[in-house]
Amino acid sequence: AHDCLRILVVDLHGDTNVGERPPPDMANENVFDIQQGVSISAFLRWVKRERNSAQLLRRDVWGTRQEKYKVLRESVAYAGALPLTISEPYWFFASKELDTQGEQVSWVSIDKLFRISGMGVKSRRDHFLIDETKEALHSRMLGLACCNEVERLREVLKVKDNSQWTLSKMRDLVAREGVADCIYPIMYRPFDVRYIWYHREAIERGDARWPVMKHVLPDGLSLLTARQSMNHDFTAAFIARGLSEMKTAESTRGSYSFPERLQETSGKIGLEADASNIRSELLGNSLQKRSPDGVISYIYAVLHSPAYRSRYAGALRIEFPKIPTTCSPELAQRLCGLGRDLVSLHLMESAILEEFITTYAGPKHPEVGRVGWSDGTVWLDAGRTSAREGYRAADAGAIGFVGVPKEVWDFHIGGYQVCHKWLKDRKGRTLSDQDITHYQKIIVAISETIRIMGEIDEVIEEHGGWPGAFATGKADADAG
Repeated sequence: AHDCLRILVVDLHGDTNVGERPPPDMANENVFDIQQGVSISAFLRWVKRERNSAQLLRRDVWGTRQEKYKVLRESVAYAGALPLTISEPYWFFASKELDTQGEQVSWVSIDKLFRISGMGVKSRRDHFLIDETKEALHSRMLGLACCNEVERLREVLKVKDNSQWTLSKMRDLVAREGVADCIYPIMYRPFDVRYIWYHREAIERGDARWPVMKHVLPDGLSLLTARQSMNHDFTAAFIARGLSEMKTAESTRGSYSFPERLQETSGKIGLEADASNIRSELLGNSLQKRSPDGVISYIYAVLHSPAYRSRYAGALRIEFPKIPTTCSPELAQRLCGLGRDLVSLHLMESAILEEFITTYAGPKHPEVGRVGWSDGTVWLDAGRTSAREGYRAADAGAIGFVGVPKEVWDFHIGGYQVCHKWLKDRKGRTLSDQDITHYQKIIVAISETIRIMGEIDEVIEEHGGWPGAFATGKADADAG
């Protein structure tokens, strides 16, 4: 780029993964049949030009596929291109909302705060290795272990061999390791615990997530968030006990798991058994002496502050969240308490979940059809719905959960509209009594989450707001 006279970046957009928002009344179709967005760069090079003198231009092209083709047929024109200034440390060829970046200079990036972290499990064969019930998964694996006709079973299980993975080797593995011994709960999606037959050799090309996941088995606590929040609004924060799937807390690029503690395994990692995974020395005096679960509760509260999510939205789209410390023991204590309440809710361990705010209206074991919301009710047999309209039901159904507030229905975690997602994933299935109860608990959990998120902002505002409540200095030393 130093030897270029001019650089033009034409962003054709069309990314369906990251929640791009085109200008009003404009389409945003991809120029190819792919989910990833597309751009074209043109470099005009002049060898005699002085270094560092390139003119940078950028043009955004929105619209339908045919409209974008028309622009490209005409030329890679400079018409409509605007000058672009890039700067360290990111050198983005796009405008980014980083006005508040300076406020976070002294904050700790969450990946630096934890010794070990990594993405959640990617089985590559969810339909085979994961199931909603332990019994169904056990039955499938037992059938595999006892099968002598692998080819016939392959048709039933709908799995294919490749150079890295074969069903016959999988059968031998299950027979060797035991059917029941490798079945674990896994946080698959928010509030959606499923079961996985988990072994490194069961996953194609081995399991790159094992170095992290071994520290949460069987029921260790882990914080989940994303390196980049590709959805327009930051919602990539959740919690898990035990294993978590790759996209539990971020629906596009995936979420990272940050275990609370490290477990000694075969003495290879040089750590004491049940050691903290948190570098407490990076925190201020108000936090560094707290227990690991207390620190996670504090972080969880920060990540659920609506003001934090809004104020630092630009930074959250491009890097791990940065966590502020505080010189106020009182603020630290109150955020720890609120974060602990959120953790309890999201793990479905809070007693308040038994206090339903909804009633179920319908037959004893309903089948899930089209899911939608209208007039305070989540319908299992809704009329026409639209994702763009938040799955509002054009026509009311006859079966559903009555008493669901609009803000609860619209609430997102990890990019998922939780109340819709949980039911949609069970479309065509019959809900059990346990399912109906669980869904009503989800409604309570989200309702309480919204309340606590508001309280988090109130507490922070009482102590100076963002970023003043988290200023550090002499008071930090005095707090110790």
